Amino acid sequence: MNITVLNPAPMNESSPLTMPYKDRSTGLMIFGGLTTALGCLVGLFVPLMLFGQAIAASVPNAPQTSFPDHPARHIHVRGFGSVIGMAGIGSIMARRWLGR
Repeated sequence: MNITVLNPAPMNESSPLTMPYKDRSTGLMIFGGLTTALGCLVGLFVPLMLFGQAIAASVPNAPQTSFPDHPARHIHVRGFGSVIGMAGIGSIMARRWLGR
């Protein structure tokens, strides 16, 4: 059995494949701050939804809505806001969460 090991030549600094380090921390912090703010804004929609339900219940002759739909909407909005907020915090921290 013939085993061939491919051993590429070691890279040196004059190699065209090496890229210089580019600091992207400022951009990550700006993006993370905006993303976190968006997550907080989405999270504020949950109390607004509850307030809207309370106002709609007090209006006479308002069309009836199905109550089981409301908790699912609240859970989706809270989950979406949480995911966006966590992504923003991860961007601010400038760390990889998945993989190595």
